[in-house]
Amino acid sequence: VWAPAKGRSGGGLVIADAGDGWEDPELQRFGVRWSGDELVVEKEGDGPERAVEYAVRVRGV
Repeated sequence: VWAPAKGRSGGGLVIADAGDGWEDPELQRFGVRWSGDELVVEKEGDGPERAVEYAVRVRGV
């Protein structure tokens, strides 16, 4: 994840593959924003979903 400049936000896509090579990949959109001194990465969606944790490496801080 590249950290946006303070006061800005960003985002991107994660392409989740089932791993077997046969199913269509699932596109997941994530947003990145600053909340005070904390960088927040959150999944964007239409409604409440099951919480999933991902390990991320932050760049540009």
